[in-house]
Amino acid sequence: MQEIEHYNTTFLSKADLILKISHILEPDDFNKVISAYEMAEDVHLFQSRKDNTPYFFHVTRIVKIIINELYLYDADLFCAALLHDALEDSDVLNLETLTFNFGPYVSYMVDMLTRYTRIKEKKDFENNIVEYVERLKYSSVDCIIIKLAERLDNFRCLAYGLKSNPIQYIEETFNYFVPLAQYFKHAAVEKLVHLLQIEKSKFFN
Repeated sequence: MQEIEHYNTTFLSKADLILKISHILEPDDFNKVISAYEMAEDVHLFQSRKDNTPYFFHVTRIVKIIINELYLYDADLFCAALLHDALEDSDVLNLETLTFNFGPYVSYMVDMLTRYTRIKEKKDFENNIVEYVERLKYSSVDCIIIKLAERLDNFRCLAYGLKSNPIQYIEETFNYFVPLAQYFKHAAVEKLVHLLQIEKSKFFN
């Protein structure tokens, strides 16, 4: 009997990524994305999520969502999606390194998507998230695409114990991050909001 593959154990392999982008991106852009993939894999090598899956799987699935569900093929978007948590999770990586390797726009997106503060108290968490969302409000649409795609991937992992309080995570998403869509009139943003709503309804049904 074939074992059922659970969503949270899936990922986008380098071979699959090459198949998806090699015929679309220019060689320089292609190499940049593969370098970002390898850097993200290295940064998250020993990290696991609360559902006991490799953290790296998560960042690759965001790229998978961008390609398979949003039909976007942009090298900078892919790189930033793969590296969006790299600054927070690496002791040696910095913006200068990202800029040197991937260009100023990728480092800008990673910087905008990074939440530097480690939050312990609920009051501090609320203050931090408001500040973070305010920053995202004035970022680029690509940042919002990555952030909502990240939330979508996490929604799809809630059934596997990713969050200790999944209802709070869903409420946080719809209270703070989904409203950002009103500032970015873009088909991909609208689709992500729709997909988040679908996943929310699945969770409560």
